[in-house]
Amino acid sequence: LRSAPRTRAMSASFQVGQRVGVEDRVGTVRWIGTLPRGEVPEEWVGLEWDEVGSGKHNGIFQGTQYFECPEKTGSFVKPGKISKPTSLANALIERYQIDNEENIPLSVVDEAGKETQVEFVGAAQVRDHQKNLDHLRAASLIASSISTSGPLPKCPQLSSLLLDKNIFVDWAEISLILAHFPQLQMVSLSGNRLQKLTQPLAVDGSLVQAQMLQTLALNNTLISWAEVSLLAKSLPGLVELHVASNHLGDVDVDISPMPMLKTLNCDDNKITSWKVLDTAEKFPKLETLILSKNSLGDDEVSSFSVMAPTVQRLSLTDNKIQDWKTLGWLCNQACSHLVDLKIQRNPVASSPDGDAASNNQSQLVRQIVTALLPALQGLNGSEVSARERGNAERYFLSMGKQGHPAVAAVDPDATHKTRLEAIHGEVVVAGSLAENQGCLGASLASVTLWPDAKLIYGNLPVSKRVPISMTIRDLKIMCQRLFKDIPLERIQLSFVEPEAPVATAFPLEDDFREIGYYGVGEGCKINVGDKND
Repeated sequence: LRSAPRTRAMSASFQVGQRVGVEDRVGTVRWIGTLPRGEVPEEWVGLEWDEVGSGKHNGIFQGTQYFECPEKTGSFVKPGKISKPTSLANALIERYQIDNEENIPLSVVDEAGKETQVEFVGAAQVRDHQKNLDHLRAASLIASSISTSGPLPKCPQLSSLLLDKNIFVDWAEISLILAHFPQLQMVSLSGNRLQKLTQPLAVDGSLVQAQMLQTLALNNTLISWAEVSLLAKSLPGLVELHVASNHLGDVDVDISPMPMLKTLNCDDNKITSWKVLDTAEKFPKLETLILSKNSLGDDEVSSFSVMAPTVQRLSLTDNKIQDWKTLGWLCNQACSHLVDLKIQRNPVASSPDGDAASNNQSQLVRQIVTALLPALQGLNGSEVSARERGNAERYFLSMGKQGHPAVAAVDPDATHKTRLEAIHGEVVVAGSLAENQGCLGASLASVTLWPDAKLIYGNLPVSKRVPISMTIRDLKIMCQRLFKDIPLERIQLSFVEPEAPVATAFPLEDDFREIGYYGVGEGCKINVGDKND
């Protein structure tokens, strides 16, 4: 690495490792010196930004490596562009108490183009109220280059404090803030890179007890599980904890209990072990667990049995689940009591054969999960309706009848088959209708075939009872025989549920998928269209 001479002014203002803010970006000083730009060398500060993409390089200028950092996190910045560090006390006063407002006249223009000066009634009272910190309830001081607490003013009603993307490094400053504002209910410190916490929060040797604090956000602070455990001792009333994007990894300590915690966000933390679900035992009231963007896959599933029954909502989006058996384990043992689950963008829900195949695979996962979790009310961000559940359960039985490998993997002992047959009866598949006429009722749906093409506009709708295991191609053949004028290869089908106003088109490339797969059920209207229209 190349070093460069520094001026006394620069040496006094900055030091390597210092946290600094530039507008809405936060970074760390990695180099201080001069760069060979123009005839006169200029003074610059080399920064490594916290967020990838905020910079343009990795510390190289004109082929010379001045400092090292990941690609697209490095920048050289003029010292004058770096914000001067300040205290929370000063930031509060400057933002909410000092009257910097200019008396800007207001006017309106009527229809004739005449401009008239107007006065905002009550403006003075509003400004006076805002300037009185005794009335301040919520303070937002994001990206304000705050590094210390300072001599804090009294704000007796302050309950929400947003301090994201500041430059705090010392937990002692956070302890002072929490002790000074014991009425705080919500604090966000996301984006601050604090030094390692080695003991519970304390001021002058006394443990800080933030009894009123219910929500704490520590995303992208590089906090560890050990530090989370220490914080728990000062936050007995915490209800919601966000520790996303911290590279936490697998739980490696015995976490202190949080008796009131209901929401834990561990999004994007390189977690690989399902033992993370065991942490729910430390939080007896936990209801929501967010584990998206981790590396949870098919390993070690047998090392864990059942998640705490209080957990009703679980997010596993963007993980590495690719085996149907893992999905079955989740639904049958670990999380059978869930009412809301997010599991999209896992390998099990995608296909290497393109977007269309991935969409079909994702829909298949949705239907199987819906069939496996009888208490589920929401899946991947959308409601599971009673109609969708019934269709999914019947389709699950249909797939089992046909020997689909996914059904065998998720229901090896036929527990769900037995449960669902008690509800829907035994199903039949299209190829065995003649041998199963006695049990068709449970697998048939009454649908209306509606002429929706120019060539057949004069035809009347036709009502039919069809098996939900009928393929789309077989349904097209039926429609061609009924309406005749449209060639088979041009028939395009879409269906509308009784309560739905918009038709959902069947994918043309998947003619051999059963209609029940797409949710066609009792009372559906199927539009018969022409590709050439």
